[in-house]
Amino acid sequence: MFSSCGPKFSVVYSQMYDRPDSQIDLTGKIRKLGDYSCAGGSVGDIYWCSYDSPSGAVQVAVKALRFSANSVADKGLDKAQSTRIVSGNLDIVELVERGQKIEQTLNGPALSESRVEPTKPQTKSHLTTEILRASAYLYLHSVISGDRPRCTRIIKAVDETVARVKEADTIYVGTFTLLMSACLANNLDHCTYLLERLRKQQAGSAVKSPAIWPLLRESWQETSDGSVDWRRTMRDADIPLI
Repeated sequence: MFSSCGPKFSVVYSQMYDRPDSQIDLTGKIRKLGDYSCAGGSVGDIYWCSYDSPSGAVQVAVKALRFSANSVADKGLDKAQSTRIVSGNLDIVELVERGQKIEQTLNGPALSESRVEPTKPQTKSHLTTEILRASAYLYLHSVISGDRPRCTRIIKAVDETVARVKEADTIYVGTFTLLMSACLANNLDHCTYLLERLRKQQAGSAVKSPAIWPLLRESWQETSDGSVDWRRTMRDADIPLI
């Protein structure tokens, strides 16, 4: 979200300090007011930002998590797998063991519960956090299972991600989550829903969705081992993934 502060963080929480009970839609342009956080925690930091709301600029405090769907890759699992496949010394047992440790983290208490003040179910921050968790779980098993949509764990992970996205029907969902889920979906209803959700979100944006459809159709053409190259679809789409 913030191009000048290293890793791209997914914004999942904000609060207007003069109106603590209000909920605002962060879909839009948000600018940091400084390079340093005003507070921090175990999963992220809080920054003072300016939000261009329809009624004018509003000063907000934004919670930026260090956790995203890319956190699995940050742990080195994806990179380690690719490197060892090339060198011919991939240890499947070690890969699974490392994956299990990450899975235990993802299946632990919700990220929102690590805050000082627990998030009430069905708030925007709670729903966004659960989408991040589900998409990270899907990413994890795409690494372990080799991007095979017919793998039982990937099917379950896609089901879970789609369910969380549907719960958040009024919230902007990251393109990464929608595209990855659509590419790995083995269910026509899921594909239809995800593509329609993506189309609606991109309506009126600078990125025109029709260019994505040929890439998705190509990604659904399985290789001889039953896998799909959804990462290439991400690269070829050349659009922001968060």
